[in-house]
Amino acid sequence: MTQIVVDVSNELKSSKEKEEAEDKQIALENFLQKKPENNLGLMLKAQIETEIGSFKKSRKSYIQLLEKYPNSDESHSNLAYLYQVHFLDFVEAKRHYEMALSLNKDNYLACHNLA
Repeated sequence: MTQIVVDVSNELKSSKEKEEAEDKQIALENFLQKKPENNLGLMLKAQIETEIGSFKKSRKSYIQLLEKYPNSDESHSNLAYLYQVHFLDFVEAKRHYEMALSLNKDNYLACHNLA
């Protein structure tokens, strides 16, 4: 019985977190309609897409972000993480981690995942 309560509680928490992430996504989309070139807004969009499990959309958003801001080590490392964990594309992951490190030798995510 206790396990059922825990499972239901976890499911409700997960559902609430997903709903909150979707609310963030809607607010951010409204912001980006007004300021479509805002790099922080574009980064948040990709991060929220990852948070709600829209990995293909997130990958597309990071690629678009890097087309506009190719020197963003954070975007490279986040995209690398997507490739590594969600797409199992280790070649692309390594390439983007290396690009992140070439831009910022202190990028923790890239350093940690290339080690």
